[in-house]
Amino acid sequence: MLAAITTILAGCVVQAHQLDLNSALPAELAKLPGISPDQVERIVAERPFMTKDDLLRLRLVSREQYDEIARDLYVGPPGIPDFLQSVPPMPQVD
Repeated sequence: MLAAITTILAGCVVQAHQLDLNSALPAELAKLPGISPDQVERIVAERPFMTKDDLLRLRLVSREQYDEIARDLYVGPPGIPDFLQSVPPMPQVD
């Protein structure tokens, strides 16, 4: 049980250089490699994001851009943290 909790908590760690896609300032997003001012405006306009993959789904960045910046981003509230995306929902008990 402790190992499972440790694994989950390890996924919660946000590196100091990461930006919250839902709350980062436009000036911070503009510092991401390969992101144009137009893309920054579109990213801010499409908030809130549930996952980083929304950037691809909404065609806000190319696959190449995403691969370069994804490690520098995380999704804060109301999004779903990366470590929970693969966790199945709890069954409902009636």
